[in-house]
Amino acid sequence: MNDFLDDFNRDKYSKSGRENVNRQSPSLDNTSGIPEDSSNEYFEKDPDSKKRRKKKVVLTIFIILIAVLLIAVALYNLNTVKLPNFVGGYAEQAQAWALGNNIYLEIEEVYDLESNRGVVISQQPAAGETALKGGSVSILVSKGPDPEERIVLPDFTFMELYQIEQWIAENRVDNVSINRVYDDTIPENRFIKKEFRDPAVSEDSYRRKDRIIITVSRGPEEVEKDIEVPDFRGKPEVEVIQWAESNSINLTIESAYSDTIQTGQVISQDIAPKTRIGRNVYFTVQVSKGKAVRVPSFSGMSREEAAIRAAAANVNISSIDRYHDSIGIGQLIDQSVRTGTFMEENHDPVILYYSLGRPFIPDFSGQSENDVLQAIASMNDKLAFLSIKLEYMHDARTPKGHVIFNSDAGTRIPTGSMVTIKISKGGQAVIGNYVNKLIQSEEMQAEISELESKGLKIAYEYAASSRPEGTILSQSINPGSQINTADHVLVLRIAD
Repeated sequence: MNDFLDDFNRDKYSKSGRENVNRQSPSLDNTSGIPEDSSNEYFEKDPDSKKRRKKKVVLTIFIILIAVLLIAVALYNLNTVKLPNFVGGYAEQAQAWALGNNIYLEIEEVYDLESNRGVVISQQPAAGETALKGGSVSILVSKGPDPEERIVLPDFTFMELYQIEQWIAENRVDNVSINRVYDDTIPENRFIKKEFRDPAVSEDSYRRKDRIIITVSRGPEEVEKDIEVPDFRGKPEVEVIQWAESNSINLTIESAYSDTIQTGQVISQDIAPKTRIGRNVYFTVQVSKGKAVRVPSFSGMSREEAAIRAAAANVNISSIDRYHDSIGIGQLIDQSVRTGTFMEENHDPVILYYSLGRPFIPDFSGQSENDVLQAIASMNDKLAFLSIKLEYMHDARTPKGHVIFNSDAGTRIPTGSMVTIKISKGGQAVIGNYVNKLIQSEEMQAEISELESKGLKIAYEYAASSRPEGTILSQSINPGSQINTADHVLVLRIAD
């Protein structure tokens, strides 16, 4: 701008109409220093000076506007930022960018089948637009597929592995796992079975979050047949077990009776000796249980007859007695092992159940309550199925806790019947006023006899007194009291 002004001044003084200033040589006042002819000085006015001043002002304003504009642009650039494209990236990346650029990031999460969890689905404003620093930007973030969504399961029966994997990918069922196993009958990559990990889940209630294990065939396992099968016939069972374990053979042991092979030895095997097989092959042997013992029928036999029959058949027997409503005393009710069953030698005894007839109820009079309960329990152990009704009452003749009477005494009753038993609570008595009476008097002796007949025990204490000898001084039970005689003792204090 200085160069422009210099040129402007040069042009001013190069024109023909330049300003001529005719000055006479001023003479100076020796005292004031002001030229004496200063009032006679003349100036010539430039006719273009006004235009030049106007141009100068306009140029200055223009320069100021340009500067303001540049400052405004700079300030705008400092306070705005261009938005990148967040879509397809992860929300964490958008958060890091927003933090570094002083942008508040608003995040909304939704379930979305097409996007993984944490991936940005959309943004507002769009990529490429600008945003003020300190402002906000909104993004929509995927929560992944909805785990609660109900999924219709296809029929896997005729599907191959790639079709199952395709279904898993299309439906985003990440909790479905595939287990591949060897199978000799189902072709490779074909479906075998599916299993819900939660028993409460079914095909109709299956949701994306539920876990399924789908088993797919790997086809038959190709193994090297480098194991020769020995001849185990007549060999101990333990020898087969050891061989199978050391060679990873799936051994199955079956038991059978044999009249010629001893107990615990191999009778037969399902793979011929010297056959070469691979590991994990299934191998079955039959092991002897010894000679078979056939259980005979003991029906209609007495105990003695059954013992003879059992000895002849080499069968061990024992007997148990039970009550029965329809089968007579001493007759066979049943046997624990069915007729014709084969059993091993030295087997557990065959139990023969003999009848006791109907339960016989004795007369329990005078027996203690506990003894009666034990007797009924013993009968019930033999299937009498009796129930008891206990009734308690006062009886001076029967000691407390003992039987006064029982129903059906001396008879046989059906199983499952109820027996009523009456138990004594002891006698009762009303205590009179015996103080000041003579113990040896007929009246007192009769009273004492009556109390003792009701089961009341009476004790005597003698004490020195000025009263006549034999006078009752005090009694331990208050006169007029009604008591259970079995629960009390009357103490009479007598003058000595």
